[in-house]
This record gives sequence, C-alpha cells and structure tokens, in this order.
Amino acid sequence: SLLAAAKMVQLATDTVEWTDANGNVQEVTRALKVQLQQPYRGQKMTDLQKLVLRFFKDVPVLDVGNKTTSAKTKLILKATGKAYGPYAIGFNVTKLHKFIADCRGISDADKRALFEKEEIDSQWSREWIKAHASAQSILSTEPVQRLAAVVEEARTDAEREETARQKTLKDWGFQSASTAVTLALVFYVARFFIVCAVPFNKVHHWAFASMIGALCPAIKNKLPSRRQLSGKWLDKIEEQTREKTNDRLKRTKRKKTLIVDGFKDRRGRHCMNISCGVLGYIPYLWTEWFLRRRHTGTTYGKTLEAKLGDKINEVQAIVADNTSSMSSTVNGLFGYFKSQFSWIIRLGCCVHVYDLLCEGLVKLPFLNDITKKAKFIVTFVNRRRSGSSPLNIV
Repeated sequence: SLLAAAKMVQLATDTVEWTDANGNVQEVTRALKVQLQQPYRGQKMTDLQKLVLRFFKDVPVLDVGNKTTSAKTKLILKATGKAYGPYAIGFNVTKLHKFIADCRGISDADKRALFEKEEIDSQWSREWIKAHASAQSILSTEPVQRLAAVVEEARTDAEREETARQKTLKDWGFQSASTAVTLALVFYVARFFIVCAVPFNKVHHWAFASMIGALCPAIKNKLPSRRQLSGKWLDKIEEQTREKTNDRLKRTKRKKTLIVDGFKDRRGRHCMNISCGVLGYIPYLWTEWFLRRRHTGTTYGKTLEAKLGDKINEVQAIVADNTSSMSSTVNGLFGYFKSQFSWIIRLGCCVHVYDLLCEGLVKLPFLNDITKKAKFIVTFVNRRRSGSSPLNIV
C-alpha cells in the first residue's frame, strides 16, 4: 500500500512535456498528461452521446488558471470548423444539439437521423423536427400535396427564414390602406427619392419594392412610376417647398440679401442662379435661363426686377460673382442696381475671390511643378490599379 501511495504521489508531482494542438510544448504533471490524452479528458460517453459528438472534433486544451491548471475539452464542428468551449469534465452533451440544428453545413438527412431517435429529446431537436415535419408525411399524401412537400423539403434554410419573415410581417397589419393613407405614404416615398437625389428608375428595383412590401404591403403595387416621380410628384413637392420657403422669408422681419451666380456651359448657354435669405437662412429660389441671348448687366438687372416685383424693396444687399457682367459699375449688374436701386449695397463674392486667387497661385512656377507631380502620381496609380495589385490594397 505504501508503494502504491508513493506511485500516486510521483504521478501527481513529476512534470513531463505535453504538446498541444498548435504544436506548443508545455510542462504538465504526469496525471494531467494522462487526462489530456484520454478522449474527452476521461469523461465517459454513452452510445447516444457519441452519436452527437461524431459531428465534432475533440481537441484537448490546457486551462491555466491563477491557482490551478486543468484539462478541458474544445469541440470543433467538422462541417464549419467553428470552435465551441472549452468545456470542463462532465459537460452537457445535450446543449450541442443547438449547434447541430443551426449548422447549414450538416445535411437535413443527418440531422433527421439524429433528432428522430426516441432517446434524443431536447428543445432544439423538437424545434428542428417541427420546422421540417412537412417532409415526413410525403409518401402518404396526394400527388399535388406530395409535390409541394418535396419542394418544401428541397428549400434551403435561408429560403425558409425568408418565408417566416414574410409570414410574420403579414401578421402585424398594414395589409390594406385607405386612399388617403395610400396617398400620404406615396408622398413620403416620392419626397425621399427627390430630396435624396435617388434615380427615379430605382422605384421599381426589386430590393426597394420588397422593402416597401415588408413595411406596408398595401402600397407595394401602388408605387409611383419614374415618369410620375419626374412629373407630377416633382412639381408638387417643388411647389410646396417654394410655398414653405416664401412663407418663412415673409415672416422674417429683417431685410433680405440676394445672392447671384452666373454660369455658362460649353455650348455658350447662360443661366443665373438666385438665392435669397437672411442670417442663418439662405434658401435657393430659382434659376433663370438666358440660353444664347446676350447677357449684359442690364439683362440680369431687369430679370431680377421683374421676378421680385415689389419684394425688391425688402432687399438690403446683393452679392454676385466678380465677372464684368456682374460687378462692373458701368455695364454690369451692379451698375444697373446703382442707377435703379441706389440703397441696395453691392458686394463681390469673397468665395469667388479666393477661387480666382487659388487659380492664380497654381500658375506660379514652383506651385505648378508640384501640381504636375501630383497629377502624375494620381494618373499613375489609377492606370495601374487592378484587383490583385498592391496599389489597389493601399
């Protein structure tokens, strides 16, 4: 007996080397090494538990704590490589049913062979059998029902989840809507497209239509067409926006400031963009197109005078870009306002001044060289960019 006790002490105190699954060599006691080398660290498994564990790979793990070091079990699902644990000796094998039921890498046939056994009875096995029960009675049904059952059995878990989502949404309402409710909802859809600058042809994109169908099935088939968005609804929302803007400006006690910016495209067509506002609120008003018509300061001035009417008496200042047709006090817009509305302050736009300053600076020799090098680098990177190129990763 003394000899046996001595051997037990030696087994518990002697240290030996043990190599883990990652190839790391660690010093452990002989008793711990024996435990690590045993399947499931010596935990006895029934035949039924072994049927569950066959879906997992047993990996021994050395758990080093503050006071004790123990042998534990990490289970790796063979179908996906996902690791679970580590578990101490005596872990509950039944809880592994959930991981098997949720795994799409395990076939339905293997799941059914496991979960239909009488001894296998858990929350997850019952839920899986209930969700896949339609295929069990295929042979005892009529041909049409049998075909439907076969189709259902062939569906993936993702397709079943989609069906479940649709059924859930059908239960929460909005299956029908009155004309007034439909018009209100369509208005907000139209406003979303217009305000967010979403292309109108996306209104019937399958992803957008399915989202609307999920939120409110009643209007899924009543969405406006792209032509209705660009016509009726664009006009309506523009009209309402102008009404709100004008009302807010009208309620403002302060004098207004006009902001004018001219533009000419490559075809020589001219336009004038006009904004009007006060401190903290400067909304866009309208764009006046002149096409190829001669655009002198007088042309601009008479256009503003005609558009504003009596409201021009509420204007205290006008800001315009620094082109000759705008800022000239002789033939420009400022000259026209000086002769017709002398009380209105005329100011050149500081942003345009800074813009012209920057354009002039980059023409200086040393800055021009830097600009050329920057353009070369950008062109070089863009022309050599490919899916596998390191430049694309950068």
